[in-house]
Amino acid sequence: MDTPKGNNEGNSGHDKPVVAKTSWAKAFWKVGLPAVILIPILIFAYQTFLLPITSAKEIASAFKTGTITTEFISYVTEVEGMNYLQAASLKTQEILRKRVEKTYLMISTSAEVEIDIPVKYTFYIDLKDKWEFRWDDRDKRVIVLAPRIKYNDPAPDISKMNVRNIETGLLIDEDSLRDDLQKELTLMLAYRAKAKIKLIKEVARSETKKFIETWFINNRFKDYEEKPIIKALYFEDDGEVQEIIKDLDSIERR
Repeated sequence: MDTPKGNNEGNSGHDKPVVAKTSWAKAFWKVGLPAVILIPILIFAYQTFLLPITSAKEIASAFKTGTITTEFISYVTEVEGMNYLQAASLKTQEILRKRVEKTYLMISTSAEVEIDIPVKYTFYIDLKDKWEFRWDDRDKRVIVLAPRIKYNDPAPDISKMNVRNIETGLLIDEDSLRDDLQKELTLMLAYRAKAKIKLIKEVARSETKKFIETWFINNRFKDYEEKPIIKALYFEDDGEVQEIIKDLDSIERR
């Protein structure tokens, strides 16, 4: 008679360990996939939020300590041919007159001569003069304090100069009067060049600001994720510049 076999038949007396098998796909799904998704997100967040914050702090520090002003002045004084920035030019047709009046034996007489001539005026900023780059903490932007605008000697086109008598007078030498006017031409044009600065100031302001942004700022901060923005540019002789400086000084003292 056959004896029934128990459930432990063939066992040596010790249970065999049970091995849990998990496929690599399930492991990747649980661990690898979230990592693949999370890592790019962290990198993006770092570049988008943390780097600009660091960059902004470094930019602010560079301006507040005067480093940028020093670097700018040092550079422009060392580079040959970069001492002047031509900020604007103006071509005009100038008319200059000279008049004399004399009295002989109770008789009044007068004469007047005129020069009609085309003139080119050029205006520039001296890069070696005093410059300041000030950081405005209120909107995290830069205010540039630039030197005053200067002018080169006006360039009259002598080949197109027209000299004529406007009025002739008894016993007055118009030839000498014309010669005197031509001798005074350089001085009179220089006076007019100074007066024309107000006509070209806004053009000069725009060109100077553009020059600093494209030449200096973009090169100085080319490795920064965030570049400083110029809020405004003032010339030394602008009426409001002293108030701007006082305002910035009060902010820095807070």
